[in-house]
Order: sequence, then C-alpha cells, then structure tokens
Amino acid sequence: MLRHIVLFKKKPELAQDLALEERVYVGLKRLDQVVDLIKSWRMSKNELSRPVCWDYVLESEFETEEDLKTYLIHPEHLKLMDDIKCYFDIAVVDYYF
Repeated sequence: MLRHIVLFKKKPELAQDLALEERVYVGLKRLDQVVDLIKSWRMSKNELSRPVCWDYVLESEFETEEDLKTYLIHPEHLKLMDDIKCYFDIAVVDYYF
C-alpha cells in the first residue's frame, strides 16, 4: 500500500478567502466517493492555532503508485487544482507501508 499525505497552508501573502477554502475542503473531502482507486481517505482541518501548524491535511491510501498517478489526473481532482495552486502552499509525502 502507498500512503499519500498532503498538507495545505494558505499562502501568507493572500487575504483569507473562506468561500474558496470551503469549496476546496468539501471538494477534496468527497473525492473518495468518485474515485474508486482510493482505498482510504481523510480530509481534516487544523484545530489548533499555532504558527507551525498547516491549515488542512489529506491522508489517503492507494494500492499502487499507478493508482495514485491515475488519481492525480482524474478530472475531479484536476478541477480542484487551480484553486489549490493559487491559494495554498502544499507539502506532499508519499510512502509505502
């Protein structure tokens, strides 16, 4: 199994856009319902206000690297990427377990 972790943090130079954040959060939260290659999926908001914290975390699992690659080009995932890239800094870790 391959675990895919993504951290999201609003870019510091941008004003907060709660509507955009909610749209991305809801969109990501439901992707496991439309992409059947996803084996495990959890999208969560940060709950503590500390400078080292990121705003959101996506924790997901895939059987193979090929499944992850297929997910990354899935139309539902790509629809969210414009908003994600323009508004959030992201950090990604992919590892086998």
